[in-house]
Amino acid sequence: DDTKDLTTVFGGVFNYGRALDETVSIDNINTATLKADIIYKIGKGAKPTTTEKTYVEDTNLTPKATVSYTVKVGQSLYFHKIETVTDYTAKLSKAVKEDIWAKGATVTMVVGGTQVYTPNAMATIAVDGQKAGAALYMVNADGSLTNLNAKFDDNGVLKATANVTSIILLSDKALVAANTTTGTTGTTTNPGTGANDVVGVAAALAVVALVSGAAISLKK
Repeated sequence: DDTKDLTTVFGGVFNYGRALDETVSIDNINTATLKADIIYKIGKGAKPTTTEKTYVEDTNLTPKATVSYTVKVGQSLYFHKIETVTDYTAKLSKAVKEDIWAKGATVTMVVGGTQVYTPNAMATIAVDGQKAGAALYMVNADGSLTNLNAKFDDNGVLKATANVTSIILLSDKALVAANTTTGTTGTTTNPGTGANDVVGVAAALAVVALVSGAAISLKK
């Protein structure tokens, strides 16, 4: 198309390999009609004074959860599809499954059971009717979990903020989640050195052994 400006066609590395769509009105953001992985430029709506708008999508699962995000005029968005699954357990690692079983946790998928499209923008996931101890997790590609650090708001609604890229689970008990520092599951690190606690314990035992050996030598 010769009418398109080259800066629009070559929109940087982020746009590489993605088709560009026409500008879409801020009043017409509809994930049922928008296509996945196409960049949309958000334009003005029927009321030019509207510069941003918040959209709320019901995931149609039980317990009911919603995913909401704010869109602004001039923003470029692309929507990606969250995998539709009926059995989320097949996506979980052995360690996570064993943790769920050991704690007797009740786990439910709240995003991913139906066709869900979410934008490359921070969204708020909200689940009502939950008790203290409940948590939200996003399932990683390796089957581990990322804790979304959900908190209860003043109305008792469990909420978390995240860029939704995968299945999201609700658990009534805290589960083993991927360590955001090391990228491993169920390990802890020494805040001062970053070394594994196990390594620190081994070093301490080695010192004890050396001291004991020296004491025996002195007795001789």
